[in-house]
Amino acid sequence: MAVGGVISAGKVFITINGGANAEDWAPYVADPTQGWFEGNFTMRPDGNYYITGISFCRSTDYGLTWTSSPSVDSVFDGGVSFPDNLHGWTGGGSISPTVEGWVHRTTNGGTTWSGRVLSTPYPIRVVYFFNSLIGIAQGGHGNNAVGGIWESTDGGLTWTEAINTNLEMNSIDWQPVSPDSIDIWCVGFSSDGGWHSVVYKKRTGFSVIPVELSSFTASVAENFVTLNWQTKTKTNNYGFEIERQLVNSLPGSWDKIGFVPGYGTTTEEKNYSFKDEKISTGKYLYRLKQIDFDGAFNYSNEIEVDVDLSPKEFSLKQNYPNPFNPVTKIKYSIPAKAFVTLNVYNAIGEKIAELVNNEMNAGNYEISFDGTGLSSGIYYYKITAGNFSEVKKMMLVK
Repeated sequence: MAVGGVISAGKVFITINGGANAEDWAPYVADPTQGWFEGNFTMRPDGNYYITGISFCRSTDYGLTWTSSPSVDSVFDGGVSFPDNLHGWTGGGSISPTVEGWVHRTTNGGTTWSGRVLSTPYPIRVVYFFNSLIGIAQGGHGNNAVGGIWESTDGGLTWTEAINTNLEMNSIDWQPVSPDSIDIWCVGFSSDGGWHSVVYKKRTGFSVIPVELSSFTASVAENFVTLNWQTKTKTNNYGFEIERQLVNSLPGSWDKIGFVPGYGTTTEEKNYSFKDEKISTGKYLYRLKQIDFDGAFNYSNEIEVDVDLSPKEFSLKQNYPNPFNPVTKIKYSIPAKAFVTLNVYNAIGEKIAELVNNEMNAGNYEISFDGTGLSSGIYYYKITAGNFSEVKKMMLVK
């Protein structure tokens, strides 16, 4: 269930139907004893929401339930930004007894936070990171006629004051204008000598690193398919959904069979792997759905895999686990219909269990043997199928 909107103003309100009317909004409070929340939040498409104020609040289920903790700093958190689920920043500040501001960062999803990576002579009202490296912090205090805009290109480790506005900056918006640049609008106001507002605009280089899939392969082994792929570069990569469909099936009949997390933004080569164990004999198509943290996605090329799980020869596998107590599993394969017997014997050759005594179709089989009531020691299991016969040893340890 996805939430259509969130309002953070004292309490946290959510709506799932567009929020056209007041009654469409339902209040959710993480912990009323920890104070109110300011209107600073990050809503991620994967259901992780972050809200700051006098406490730090997080939801992992689209805003339906919340957990909260004291604010990252000791006074107030005035902004929050999580471009992915590991890297986050929060700003804040104080106006009494001194006017000051700060920014903190986390690289583990908010479990722990750094000390102040930016200290300013006015509260930081908004922190926004476009990815895990490039971000803006802005703030100020209208009555004191102080404020400014700060920039970081290394994940908030170091900061440069882009402009001293002498105005309280409290909002930001941005829009891509080309593959390698964006326009940024920073909005502020001042109450010194009468209310007035101001907008600062900047066009800046912002090269979007696409997810560059350098390889995508598949291999069949025993009763599963292994997919391997490699990426060279990527930006804001949330991860990969793995999709599968039978060859010649109806259009649009792709099934999501798994998910592999991505690495966010990086220019390093990364290797991924996924094992599909829920298959039967047939021809399949596989593709990857690469998803960004903002919800955008694209598909890889499709690869075809011919899966033939029918055994090519008679075989009897070693039991697992071995040694065992008291239950173990025995696997065997027959390539054609045959009458099969599978028996267990003790160390002196006495038959103590009959596991299989039937005509079996070609296939791979697994059966359990329970040694409850038997003493510890060496036992043997023997299969006979047509002209094929094999014996293996196993150990029961109690």
